[in-house]
Amino acid sequence: MRYLESGRARVAVAASYQAVTDDVRKLDDDELSRPSGCRGWSRGDLLCHMLLDAQRALVTFMTPASGEPDVDFISYWAPFRPGAAGYAEHARFVRRVASSYRSDLVIAGLWAETAAAAAHAAATPAADVRLATQGHVLLAGDFLATLAVEATVHHLDIGMDPR
Repeated sequence: MRYLESGRARVAVAASYQAVTDDVRKLDDDELSRPSGCRGWSRGDLLCHMLLDAQRALVTFMTPASGEPDVDFISYWAPFRPGAAGYAEHARFVRRVASSYRSDLVIAGLWAETAAAAAHAAATPAADVRLATQGHVLLAGDFLATLAVEATVHHLDIGMDPR
């Protein structure tokens, strides 16, 4: 299994999380309720998905694994494509969680706090530390790369209004 050098990945996570935070802070509740680039999700729904991902990152950084890595920063993505098993259920779950908040601005505030904490926690593990997440084992450098990629792609989705 290959792994990505973690220094650049750490910088990428922090930069992409901060860029999302900076742009989301410019949006009001009406703008957050508009469609995102992810079909069926508003910008607020997508931000809730990202919030859950940042929370998962915090847990993952504190969940060392003893097994051998079974995915890397490339193969990790195989099960997460539209139409894959569990995709529709996850989308429905995220929309329900997001709708439980009184305002998408609350989600934006929680994102800002959690993203900053996750970016800070990203500095902790060495690149070759094994971490457990979503039923897989990844090297920390690979896990960091997945976080950076997802945040960057979804940052583009948040900025996109497909109307």
